[in-house]
Amino acid sequence: MSIWTAAQSGKLKEGRLLDILGEDSSLRDREDGSGMTPLGYALENRKASVVKLLLAHGADPDKPMGETMNFRDGRTPMYLAAIAKPASPRMVQLLLEKKPTTFDKPIPSRGNQTPLMAAIAKTSNPEIVKLLINAGASLDARDDNGKTARDLADTVLNPEIKKQIKDAFEPPLRKGGGKGGLRSYMTKWVVGVLAKSKAWRAFGSIFKSASRYFLGIASPGSYYPEEELDEEQPETVEDFKNSLNKVVNNDGLGRFFPPGNTYVNEVAEKAAALKNDPNNWLKSPSQLQGLATVALYKPILYCDDSYSMNEEDRWRKQAELAKRITDIATRADPNNRGIYFRLINTTLYNADNLDGNAVLQTLNFRPNGYTPLGTRLRERILNPLVYAPLSSGGQLERPYLVMIITDGFPSGESQDQLRNEILECSQFLGTKGYRKDAVRFCLSQIGTDDEAKDFMNKLDMDDEVLQVLYRTSELLDARYDELRKNEAELEDWLLSMLLSPVQTLNAE
Repeated sequence: MSIWTAAQSGKLKEGRLLDILGEDSSLRDREDGSGMTPLGYALENRKASVVKLLLAHGADPDKPMGETMNFRDGRTPMYLAAIAKPASPRMVQLLLEKKPTTFDKPIPSRGNQTPLMAAIAKTSNPEIVKLLINAGASLDARDDNGKTARDLADTVLNPEIKKQIKDAFEPPLRKGGGKGGLRSYMTKWVVGVLAKSKAWRAFGSIFKSASRYFLGIASPGSYYPEEELDEEQPETVEDFKNSLNKVVNNDGLGRFFPPGNTYVNEVAEKAAALKNDPNNWLKSPSQLQGLATVALYKPILYCDDSYSMNEEDRWRKQAELAKRITDIATRADPNNRGIYFRLINTTLYNADNLDGNAVLQTLNFRPNGYTPLGTRLRERILNPLVYAPLSSGGQLERPYLVMIITDGFPSGESQDQLRNEILECSQFLGTKGYRKDAVRFCLSQIGTDDEAKDFMNKLDMDDEVLQVLYRTSELLDARYDELRKNEAELEDWLLSMLLSPVQTLNAE
């Protein structure tokens, strides 16, 4: 397992890291084929224990992403920590302990937002805001839209969260250090007590603790442990039922799986049986739980068959990835149903129940045409599967997970067409009484096209669409080349990719 894959999955341990660095110490900060460092992957995937490990062994807290790539990235470790979902103040704290010089640096590829701005706009986590403000983050810097951190705080919808964020803009010491403040406490009480006892060595630790109290700064490790709290891992059918019912309740899927619905129980039985399936590489309790969670969604795979897919061997790699994605996305389906498969330019018939081999066979032709991503998304997926049934009084049987793979930016349509179609879908769902994320989207890039990267970076700045759209960070073909000889690691990565939009998106 490479250092990047291990960091991304959270499986990088000290012994393995020391072995890797012993062979080549430059790997500590080296970018992979997608322009991501090991620290970047750990931050993006919220693996705080790996973040701590890498920093302890010399990972650069200032090293931006994408320095070796042609396309612009430039996201700093602090920016990645600030936008990680669910929010992780602990990772921000770990980075600040290393005193990074780029903790407040604006990111040109992200509209010149600073980590503070991004934290407010994307996670609205008051603890992260407090940490960055206390470290000296600017409240006056402006992004490309002329917005400051204060302006972005005004757009936070939750009034209690908004108040907490605005309170964090003014640390207690800045509000006044008179009677009851830090200065008063130290001069009137601590100095006097220490003078009498002549215990001046204690002054430093007392001052540090008092500073944390008066400034509202938590002590190290007080936000989150480095390791996620271990939940009881499902082993039996009953365990899987209980675990899936928690997912249904937590993710607002009760409309699809009301009391008396047997589908969840059937998925639990299938997941438990997969543990003994010799053809299944994903056998750990957490992996089986992941397969079961994905099975709650109807998977739709929407692939690029434009002319540019002939470059860099993208077409072959996409076909092989499509087969594997299909196999994993449908593995825990108790009815052995296949995937909904769609292409941008080619009209497919009888493609609503394809297994991996059928998907691979379907792609046995030479691609050609443009890239009208949004237009065909509506024509081939949203109209027949969402709008038509709901407009005629029907219901959605399960929520949808739409996985989009493309190598280029849109052509033959407006640059905003894909964004607009995704937003219109979420708004339509709301008018029909569904959660806006009843259809979730995952957008992935294959190939190294700079314009495609810029197009996806623009979507990364759109907080409205990011409520229902997850954008993968790595280039699919680059990671596939790295893992293709290790089926177990390849499947684990693809399962993680499928779970990301399910676990991180939330739009009621």
